[in-house]
Amino acid sequence: MVSSRSPNAIIIGAGPSGIALAYKLKHTLGFEDFTLYEKLDGPGGTWRTNTYPGCGCDIPTHLYSFSFNLNSNWSKVLADQPEILQYMEDTVDKFSLRSHILSSVECLGAEWNKETSLWHVKFRDLLTKIEYTRTATILVSCVGGISFPRDVKFKGKENFKGSMFHTAEWDHSVNYKGKRMAVIGNGCSAAQVVPNIAGKVSFVKQYARSAQWYHDRPNKRYSEFEKFAFRVVPLWMRLLRLSIFLDADAQSTTYLPTPAGIKARAKAEAESKEYIHGKTPKKYHDFVVPTFALGCKRRIFDPDYLDCLNRPNVDLVAEGISEITEDGIISSTGTKDVFDIIVLATGFQVSQFLTPMKVIGKQGISLNQQWRECRGAQAYLGTYVHNFPNMAIIFGPNTFPANNSALFSCEVQVDFAIKSLFIPILDRRVSVIEVKQSAEDRETAKIHDGLRNTVFSGACSNWYIGDFGRNAASWAGTAASFWRKTYFPQWNAFYMEGGEKLWWLNTMRRWVRNLSWQSRLSVLVVAAFYGYHTSLLSRFSVDTPSVELPMVPETGWNLVSVGGGELDISGRSWTCTCSTEGSEFEVASGGFSNFTEPVGGSKISQVASFNEHEFNTAIESAKIAQQHYYTSTTAAQRVALFRNWYELVIKNKKDLAIILCLENGKTLLEAEAEVVYAADFIAWFAAEAPRSYGDSIPSSIPNTTVMTLKQPIGVCGIITPWNFPAAMITGKIAPALAAGCAVVIKPPKETPHTCLALVKLAIEAGLPPKAIQVCTTSNRQAATMLATHPSISKLSFTGSTGVGKMLAKLAAGTLKKCSLELEGNAPFIVFDDANLDHAVEAAMICKFRCTGQTCVCANRLLVHKAVVKEFTSKLVQKVSELSIGSGINSKTTQGPLVNRAAVDKVREHVEDAIAKGGKVEIGGYARNTSGLFFLPTVLTGATRQMKIATEETFGPLAAIFEFTTEDEAIRLANDTEFGLAGYFFNRDIGRILRVSRELQCGMVGVNTGKISAAKSPFGGIKESGYGREGSKYGMAEYEILKTITIGNTDVHIDAAYCYENEVEVGQGLTEAFQAGIKRRDVFVTTKLWSTFHSRVEEALDESLKNLGLDYVNLYLMHWPVAMNPNAHGKASRYGKVKAIGVANFSVKYLEELLGHVSVVPAVNQTENHPFLPQYDNVDFCKQKDIHITAYSPLGSAGSSLLTDEGIKKIADEYRVSASTILISFHISRGLSVLAKSVNPLRINSNKEVVEINCMDLKALKTLAAKRGFVTRYVYPAFGIDFGFPDKKNH
Repeated sequence: MVSSRSPNAIIIGAGPSGIALAYKLKHTLGFEDFTLYEKLDGPGGTWRTNTYPGCGCDIPTHLYSFSFNLNSNWSKVLADQPEILQYMEDTVDKFSLRSHILSSVECLGAEWNKETSLWHVKFRDLLTKIEYTRTATILVSCVGGISFPRDVKFKGKENFKGSMFHTAEWDHSVNYKGKRMAVIGNGCSAAQVVPNIAGKVSFVKQYARSAQWYHDRPNKRYSEFEKFAFRVVPLWMRLLRLSIFLDADAQSTTYLPTPAGIKARAKAEAESKEYIHGKTPKKYHDFVVPTFALGCKRRIFDPDYLDCLNRPNVDLVAEGISEITEDGIISSTGTKDVFDIIVLATGFQVSQFLTPMKVIGKQGISLNQQWRECRGAQAYLGTYVHNFPNMAIIFGPNTFPANNSALFSCEVQVDFAIKSLFIPILDRRVSVIEVKQSAEDRETAKIHDGLRNTVFSGACSNWYIGDFGRNAASWAGTAASFWRKTYFPQWNAFYMEGGEKLWWLNTMRRWVRNLSWQSRLSVLVVAAFYGYHTSLLSRFSVDTPSVELPMVPETGWNLVSVGGGELDISGRSWTCTCSTEGSEFEVASGGFSNFTEPVGGSKISQVASFNEHEFNTAIESAKIAQQHYYTSTTAAQRVALFRNWYELVIKNKKDLAIILCLENGKTLLEAEAEVVYAADFIAWFAAEAPRSYGDSIPSSIPNTTVMTLKQPIGVCGIITPWNFPAAMITGKIAPALAAGCAVVIKPPKETPHTCLALVKLAIEAGLPPKAIQVCTTSNRQAATMLATHPSISKLSFTGSTGVGKMLAKLAAGTLKKCSLELEGNAPFIVFDDANLDHAVEAAMICKFRCTGQTCVCANRLLVHKAVVKEFTSKLVQKVSELSIGSGINSKTTQGPLVNRAAVDKVREHVEDAIAKGGKVEIGGYARNTSGLFFLPTVLTGATRQMKIATEETFGPLAAIFEFTTEDEAIRLANDTEFGLAGYFFNRDIGRILRVSRELQCGMVGVNTGKISAAKSPFGGIKESGYGREGSKYGMAEYEILKTITIGNTDVHIDAAYCYENEVEVGQGLTEAFQAGIKRRDVFVTTKLWSTFHSRVEEALDESLKNLGLDYVNLYLMHWPVAMNPNAHGKASRYGKVKAIGVANFSVKYLEELLGHVSVVPAVNQTENHPFLPQYDNVDFCKQKDIHITAYSPLGSAGSSLLTDEGIKKIADEYRVSASTILISFHISRGLSVLAKSVNPLRINSNKEVVEINCMDLKALKTLAAKRGFVTRYVYPAFGIDFGFPDKKNH
């Protein structure tokens, strides 16, 4: 339902933009039904809020004036705050606007009512505290971007006992004369405050984490004659304003990436640097000049700030704040200073508009929530937001002029809102007007694409960048271009409804009111015709719906967002739910983040964001799971799980490649190759799991054995990067899981889905879910938690050197083991005798693979002077053949970079190189389209002074350096703090060996650009980190080496062989248990010869009864030719028999046994008897998945059933402790095998084959003592008949 009442408007804010809008409504449109609600005690906005010492304008004030109220009485070029505020007050009074302003009234929020098509706006009277609601047809925010101070949270801030306030909330009741003051921040306000208070305080210290670009600030005072001339000379002030405007816009081109802009910026930076050094003391020269590009932060025209740094009571430090104490500040370097007053010059919430009001649109969601889902504030030309009808934002997102007057931009936007919102509604052409989402998204994408090519998105910290890394403040162009863009509204960008058929009469009436009577008649006919014609068009026009381009037009694959990180690809759900001890849980507290792909910025899913509590829960759950995982699986069992995992990854490699391609941007071909590479890690560490050998070390102490044992280190924290989201995951968690560790993974926020999909397959393969905790999060404290949590024993991180150093420092607090794979600056050396075709092919692989976003990329191409031209020519030709686009497209060879910051860094390196004499041979700029594309670039003339020489570019930029000698090449190659990888091309074998030794890096590629493989150790030296991934060394990173020393009194052998003497053995076991031996330390077998017992089940029943046990560990049945087929069934109740040992079984009897006995055939023995025909029992066991631990093809009844390997595997399987080994053997051969198994020394054959009466305990003990063991509870078996069953010895 559309309201039929007369239109009215509510305007929030009576600052400069509110005053400009009020003037236009009242004096241009003749509209009176509007009210400005202002939370302050009067008009003026930011000029009423900011009253700190020295506050003033940094744009010539004649331009910072309303176009409808020029001021000829400005006292100087750059006026101060009191004079500007008075000008605002005078303007309000001059045009009778004060009656429309309600001061000291705060807007709490607003909500659109669909039924009435009105805005319901809630207010609070700050004087009476009464809250009330008003309705309006039109709602306009004139709050502005410099209204709400940034809420900076410093540790201990609440404990400070002195005075603390923001510059925008200056406390004039505080007397700072003779006091010690700290100023935190170094933007425009700090630069104005410090020189104005320095002469009054006893000491002021400024904390500035980054530098600023300063310029001279001529601020002449106007003479009375000049003021008089401004008043009486026609157009003088207008021409002056135009001159200032054009000059400011001309300076704005300095921020663009054009050759002229780069050159002008380099010149301006040089001038600024000279000015700064000329003004400041030398002790500040190392950090007072910025390293970022001019314009990344707003330029500061020096208000005598640099001069005041020479005062003895002023100190400037390039440090952050570690903590605020009761009486001062502790800086990031640990320096403590005492202060009476702390001033926060920390800026404003420029990227957060309408904060803290809650504005709810027609879909029932708030404006801020909608903006969070868009990765930051956005509006159509900074003014209109879809889902929020009849609402405009003045000085909204992306409207801040680069170097021009903010007041000019406000007036431009006011005119745009008047034309596109107020006039259609006031003329009754429409009742409701709303911008289309497609139009909003399209214009926003254009703005951000333009910003990517400017300094405004550079590598500096500024107010403009929001929580999601988007610049929501700056306009991507000149102020004049903003005026041109908004001058004529594009009506197809809006939805319109309601209105009157004869609306054009209202238009004519309004025009007539503002025309002289002579003009009215001439306009009447034109207006009538135009109105009628437009009415017909509007009635019969059809809006074209917004059409979304398919993500993957060539293949038909579908990618659907279903929340929580879940994806549907090829009809399969790729969800991995995180779990904790006890139950699975949904992540709710941390909320969800929208995930977008890098090609076009399209939203493809929501990903859960863990908070700190959920991270802690995951870590503790993994700790519990790790203990069970290691103790309940053998290395052989983990091999089987890994094999399953590997097969699932290979089976699903196409789906995994699609996921990787969509979230990372690399080509589908590269993505599929990476999935195979990731699977190789799984296969490799599946083979490494059973190779985790210990050692036996000869001891210098008699009767003592020293051995080493490898065990899992515990719970491992895994932090992976976005550039290899599959291989980095498996390269880290595969060795950890193979060693028996549990892992807590923090995947990169840019590429979480590949990790989730791989873990999903791992769980499907049988790996325990709670041992693999995946914690997706955008919380920056997550890495800190992994580095400091006491339950994390090992940290593996791949990423930047700065973060790696920080994590290593944090991990040192709990002495965690760390593996750090950090930045690289790989040299790629081409000697004069190299095969240039091979070298170029290798350069293409290791420079432009993954769009140059790998840590082992060739960052510096060092080419011999004799071949540099030919090499460059060949390389440029190859680069020209590359194709940029979506990775899904089969023709694409170069995908997008991962985010805007990556594009900015490549651009910054290119611009820096050009400014310092480099030449772009091909490429050199970001592609002017949606997405994050930078053209593959080849740059020659690179030198050591350029950023490309010392910083890792991580993008498609190949910089070519020249050298003349081998020594020079090695010196240049090693001239970096990094040492990850290096490459060189040469045919001289002597030089190959020599250069390989002298390159200071962890990996060297000779005549190849491919150095990464699961079988090769991967890692660097110097500031590229430490530790290795992959290869046999990779698993050692997740293990501890334990030393075990066994003395005489620490080992004993209990030999119990249950063979018709179970009663005697049972009595011995009872004594042993009473003596303190644990049941878990005893391995009991019972062996039944079918010759003696045709009813094997009854014999087992009898054995258990005689032993006094509820189970035996191994049930050995030998030669069951006389087995009674009718006696099956009883044994089924002995479910606690751990395993069956079979020997000389035919397939027939094996089938019968497995069909009737409910036991687990886990450890089985087979041998072929010399007196029986050969049977196919081995093949049968393999078909039934029965694991054979020992097989003796020439064995006999007198042979030991267990070989050395069999003994070890059974001991491992049943956790027989090192201090108690209870094993069953035929005595004559068994003891010799036992001796060899436990002790590396061998008994010679004469001593080994000796007649020993089984009842001769003395002989048995003598042999055991000779081998260095103590015997306890040894019970004899019976004599051996060497396999003749018709002879029965007892």
